[in-house]
Amino acid sequence: NYLPETKGSYLDLPNYAYSEEGPFRASARLFPSKYILTRTHCAGHSYESNPDNVLTTHLEFMKGCGTGVGIAEDGSRKSTRYKATDVAKLVHLIRNPFDNVVARFHYLYERYNTDTNAVWNYNHNALGFKEYCEDLDTEFEGMRISTFGADASLVARQIPCHGEFYQYIQWHNNAFRLPDLLKKPQILMMYEDYERNIDASVERLFDFLELELTNFVTPFQWVGGFRQYFTDEERDNIKKFINMLCTGQTCDIMNYYFEQMEIEAGGETDTGE
Repeated sequence: NYLPETKGSYLDLPNYAYSEEGPFRASARLFPSKYILTRTHCAGHSYESNPDNVLTTHLEFMKGCGTGVGIAEDGSRKSTRYKATDVAKLVHLIRNPFDNVVARFHYLYERYNTDTNAVWNYNHNALGFKEYCEDLDTEFEGMRISTFGADASLVARQIPCHGEFYQYIQWHNNAFRLPDLLKKPQILMMYEDYERNIDASVERLFDFLELELTNFVTPFQWVGGFRQYFTDEERDNIKKFINMLCTGQTCDIMNYYFEQMEIEAGGETDTGE
């Protein structure tokens, strides 16, 4: 959906004319006969955790999935939008919430350090992450109760980057509603599965897209395991906060991640006995 992120301009190639509003070609390769992937952040996604950008209804979220960025005739960026209902299938990618939030911090570090006009005020480590979270959390200071509700607001005060965790949960809550809203099939892909067995993961995705694998699979470089960025108390409060805000399938996946974290830490999950 984001033309400036492509490595070349393919606007003059066949099959582009079907939509000047995107999604945009990322290569000169021929389109497959069945389906082709595009990438979208939909809505409720903000790297600065601006509350105005992360509060969205499921209908706004659906419309946001068709938004993107194109290039105007003068070379400037312009907003684009195609109908989300034009999409034939849905691929929902999800990642451990703790790793996801910390990875966003690392992504911003890299982005700011490649922009000569940008200023980055945080060290690239766990301490810098905490300082980064403290600054972001002030953005939600005046609207915690109205946004999270009274009970979740009290828990939010005890965790770093609660605004980031809030938008993570709301994003996936909305994403899990898309199949019903659009009446389209959806496949859930877990980021960690690419590290566990990338061949099986790619095969599963290609089967869903009815594509034939014609080349070797590029080795996957997994980045994660950021337990040291949170104290035990913070992790417990984050889990509580997430379970207060998640719905349906999001809750199921979150509890799976929490159980996996307990196993990896050498502990046992609570059976309730």
